Amino acid sequence: MKGMIKILAMACFALALTSCGGSDNGGKEEPPVPPTGDGIPGCWKLTSWQPATNFNKEVYIQFVGGGSDDNVGTFVLYQNVSSVGMEKLEGSYRYDANTQVMTGSYTGDIAWTYPSYTISGDLKSTMVWTAVDNTTDVSTYTRIEKIPDDVINETRATVASSGIRYL
Repeated sequence: MKGMIKILAMACFALALTSCGGSDNGGKEEPPVPPTGDGIPGCWKLTSWQPATNFNKEVYIQFVGGGSDDNVGTFVLYQNVSSVGMEKLEGSYRYDANTQVMTGSYTGDIAWTYPSYTISGDLKSTMVWTAVDNTTDVSTYTRIEKIPDDVINETRATVASSGIRYL
């Protein structure tokens, strides 16, 4: 009986050893997961824009909705890109997780500068927009916890049809 228990214990131990461990990918990093609509909602700050090398303007954007089950959401854009100070613009967007393309418009059905953008980045901390019609137009956003209170408090509402629009 003791021999049988010993054999059974060794078999269980061997089974445990062979079932543990992960995939051996030769020490290579796993490729990043393509972005999905779930990662887009939240607050973002523009941290770089190409082709501009010295873009010292402020742009914040908050996306609401648009997760993987409902790819349509709304956004509020806070921008200080002209001499009039911080402005607030609103609109809606659609993100297609299959093509990784974002489209949208400002309230009043006013088009963005480019009709669509390819979205990349990990969406946990970084989101990169590349204009489909002009691949040299690349905007990089960094996720932030919230839009700063001073930005919201200094903002004046703007009609998207008037003035300069970042998107």
